[in-house]
Amino acid sequence: MMAENNYDSALELLTQAIERDPKCDFVLENLGMIYIQKQMYKEALECFANALKLVKTEAEAAHVSSLYIGIKCQWEVCEEYGVKPVSISDFDGYSEMMTTPGS
Repeated sequence: MMAENNYDSALELLTQAIERDPKCDFVLENLGMIYIQKQMYKEALECFANALKLVKTEAEAAHVSSLYIGIKCQWEVCEEYGVKPVSISDFDGYSEMMTTPGS
C-alpha cells in the first residue's frame, strides 16, 4: 500500500493493528512512516518515541532514533523558515517508479 501511495488505507490498517497490539514497535515505526508521508509530523514523532521504548536491540534503537531525530529536525527547520516539508511522494513519477518492474 505504501508503494502505491495508498496512505489512507495503510493508516487505517496500521491503526487497527496498533489497537490490537499497542506494544508492537514494528507497527509503530510503520505508522510513523505513514504519518510522515501525510505530513503529520507530531503524530509521527509520537509513534517513533513510543517505538523507541519498545525496541529490543541496539540496531533497532539506532534505526528508530535516526527516524525520530531526522523528522524532528526537518519539522523544526520547516517551522522556523516557514517552508513546506518535502515528501518523496511530491516527486513526479515516484508512484510509477515504485510499482513498475525494471524501473
